Amino acid sequence: MATDYIVGMIECEEIKAGSIRVVRAQSADEAGIIYRHFIIANDDNFQGWVRDKDPDFGFCTRFLIASPGEHKYFTKWRRSPVKFELFKTRVFQYFGECPSLGQNFLDAYLADIDDPTCANMPQELYEFVAVREMRAEHIAVAPVDWLTAALERPKLSF
Repeated sequence: MATDYIVGMIECEEIKAGSIRVVRAQSADEAGIIYRHFIIANDDNFQGWVRDKDPDFGFCTRFLIASPGEHKYFTKWRRSPVKFELFKTRVFQYFGECPSLGQNFLDAYLADIDDPTCANMPQELYEFVAVREMRAEHIAVAPVDWLTAALERPKLSF
């Protein structure tokens, strides 16, 4: 039987107020996955992070600066030492079971070197990354009836 869950993103050990949604699901785990697919994957800030070509901040960091040696090189020279073939290999490893999304990412990332937005990424790519990147510790899930019961507890007075 489906249950309503309150779901929100955890940021700095607190639930981000604007992120709270009610999700109907069969379990808390399923509520978290639905939240990732429909809320996080559609968030402008999240999509901007996935599209960002800056290796300092963007999702592309996973492919451009993956080892301590690469990070050291990047810190010194402000560019990635990774050659295109290794970058491409890492992208396809990340998207493993969905190689077409890996190709979509590469196509968008390389489409126009002067376009920092990678605007032509498909929604499925954002959903894949949201589910993979946003782990359980980033999301709070609680049944709505748990919250209702907590709010209905008698208040103590002194």
